[in-house]
Amino acid sequence: MNADILIFSKNIPTNLVIYVAFGLASYLTYELTRDKIPNKWKYFILSKSFVILIITLVTGFVVSDNNLKQGLFTFSSVYLGFWLSEQVKAQEERRKLKFFLGMIWQELRYNRVQLETLIENYEFYMDDIKNIEIMYLKYSSTHSYTGFLKFTVYDSFVSSSVITNLKKDDVFNDLATAYTNMKFLRSASGIVLSDFEMKLRIHQYAMSINGKDESATQIMDDLGKKIKNNSGKELAISYRSVCKAIKSTDAYLNSMMVKSDEETKSDADLTPDDKKFIRNILKPSPKKLPKNLFKD
Repeated sequence: MNADILIFSKNIPTNLVIYVAFGLASYLTYELTRDKIPNKWKYFILSKSFVILIITLVTGFVVSDNNLKQGLFTFSSVYLGFWLSEQVKAQEERRKLKFFLGMIWQELRYNRVQLETLIENYEFYMDDIKNIEIMYLKYSSTHSYTGFLKFTVYDSFVSSSVITNLKKDDVFNDLATAYTNMKFLRSASGIVLSDFEMKLRIHQYAMSINGKDESATQIMDDLGKKIKNNSGKELAISYRSVCKAIKSTDAYLNSMMVKSDEETKSDADLTPDDKKFIRNILKPSPKKLPKNLFKD
């Protein structure tokens, strides 16, 4: 039995033993260290993989020792296999990152429009107690606009593993800041609205009991400060941070060879019939009731 094993071992080529040994050593090294290597080292090694492969192959051709040459070629072939596998995975993750960032870019642009609408309507007359009810209605309407802000794509992006492929810290920080500020805006607006409603009821109660409200000036001053310095400031901060996030995301997408264009106006594709429809939306009131009012 021992003689058979000895004869069999003598018939095994030395090069084959070296080839198998290097292959197993490379595989075991990869399996044991792939989860322990810091990400920065891993990204550096992967980014220089092709260079490392070329150097190894050239060295294999240059060295004179056959065993070392065989070992270098073996290492190169195994390394090439793992490198190709990682490249395929990296390309897939890159594709997902492009998709998510493109959707976030669109979501940010939508949110910017909502914030611009808020800013255009964010004007209040808080110098006269007679305006308190109409200003309450206006602020309620303004607050409702914050409910149109969207966070769906960004929340999905953060909860997915794709976010780990975003290597630009400034882009990540801009996105996180923009969406966090919008949440602060929604919260601040809701708090001011609740306070507005409470003070309005206090005023109405005082008027119903005494016919006048001696705290009217204090109520209007306090509400004015909160509308201006709380939710108003958060609105300005949110708008500016969203604009910054759009700009940084757009630049990063362009660096990934994804073309994003804001130069084309949203009404660029309107036909003459569409423009005619828009022009005729507002019409003068009829001087008399038409005879065939309900005629098709």
